[in-house]
Amino acid sequence: MLIMDAAAVRRMVDLPTAIRLVDEALRAAADGCFSVPQRAVLADGRALAMVAGRTDDPGVVWKVLTSVPANARRGKPTIQGAVLWADDETGAVSAMLDGEAVTALRTAAVTALGVQRLAPRRAVVLGLLGSGAQAPDQVRATLAVRDLREVRVWSRTATRAEALVRSLEPELRGVRVRAVREPSDAVGGADVVITATRAVEPLVHARDLADGATVVAIGSYRPDMIEVDPSVFARARIVVADDVSAVLTESGDVIRAISEGVLRAEDVGALGASDADIGEEGVRVVKSVGTAALDWAIAAAAYRRAVRPGATGGTT
Repeated sequence: MLIMDAAAVRRMVDLPTAIRLVDEALRAAADGCFSVPQRAVLADGRALAMVAGRTDDPGVVWKVLTSVPANARRGKPTIQGAVLWADDETGAVSAMLDGEAVTALRTAAVTALGVQRLAPRRAVVLGLLGSGAQAPDQVRATLAVRDLREVRVWSRTATRAEALVRSLEPELRGVRVRAVREPSDAVGGADVVITATRAVEPLVHARDLADGATVVAIGSYRPDMIEVDPSVFARARIVVADDVSAVLTESGDVIRAISEGVLRAEDVGALGASDADIGEEGVRVVKSVGTAALDWAIAAAAYRRAVRPGATGGTT
């Protein structure tokens, strides 16, 4: 069995490649080319398990993750896990890949595609809520599709926000990067707002959002977690999701907005099927809870490139 740590995964799949792979996978998922059962989540959210396969490819991926917020105080990643890959007709497991790296790459790619398709081209200010393991790739993803001039970082732990700023400054030449004290300081006037937290009460409110702002919410993956207030959905011109069925059943943000009557389930569209030009005005929302179809795309490419140099991944 091939063992691929985080560095090995990222050597095989860089961020631009991840964006291309995830774009193709989202479109394929929207066309019904993936089989992705609802993931299993322990009641306290401490562990998750998911599986995915394509109808036109023998490869199968399984991913298991643990989520332990207290690890932040221990200097360890809050999300850890592994991806198992079976790449032939026998179903034999061929590889184990670092779950955190696969997750970070596919989530960042979703953000890049959401911003690319929905955010006005004039977008230059990013407000980032959260300073965990996902945060650096979220900034890089936004920079891959928009020419940012300013990045504002908020975290419940101010020292972590400041540490993230210091780590990003050397690579973000020409971009002002600063920590802020309140969520509204990051959100107010920002063109793009990314939420990557474990919040159970809203951090982003419509009153703070600029017209034309794009909100990408990636943190809430359980019904009891919520980062985005229903008022944002009430104001939204468009709402899209990486996996519509999963978002409707798992995301506290969307579940609460629907229960309060400010959003209808049928108005949540698929990011993979969203290519329309919606202009410069109006709030836009991208909701991601993660889908194993995207883990499949990253794992397929990483493994196949490792064993067959020159392979492009996906179904090739």
